[in-house]
Amino acid sequence: MINPLIYFLLFLKASLFSTGGFSNLPSLHQDLIANGWAKEANFGQSIAIGQISPGPNGLWVISLGYLTYGYLGAFLALIAITIPALLVLVVSAGYARIEHRVWVRGAMHGVSLAVVGLLLTVVWTKLGICCTVRLMCPLQLDICPSI
Repeated sequence: MINPLIYFLLFLKASLFSTGGFSNLPSLHQDLIANGWAKEANFGQSIAIGQISPGPNGLWVISLGYLTYGYLGAFLALIAITIPALLVLVVSAGYARIEHRVWVRGAMHGVSLAVVGLLLTVVWTKLGICCTVRLMCPLQLDICPSI
């Protein structure tokens, strides 16, 4: 028996931690198959329905909800994929009210510096690995991009 709250939360989790389209497929596949609430065929059918239907790619989730839990599943899936977009609107409206404050500008400056630092760390790590591999590999295999 499917618990509607858990079902909704699984779809919401997949929607919150994805970027749209088919990026929520792995999460939904893992969770719904593990709970025994969906079959492999349901995913293939819902993706096919989503591809032939007009509109965004992410709407295949609604047909997955319908195929696994009927009309209630389709409704819960629709609400779950809509909430992240509504959260962005709420956060944007809230930010618009406080963006002129000095501490918000400072916080945004700090966040942007942190992002630059993270990107530089990733680049440094990748370059360090490639340089190490190039020095250790006598055949000079092209496993790292040219610098």
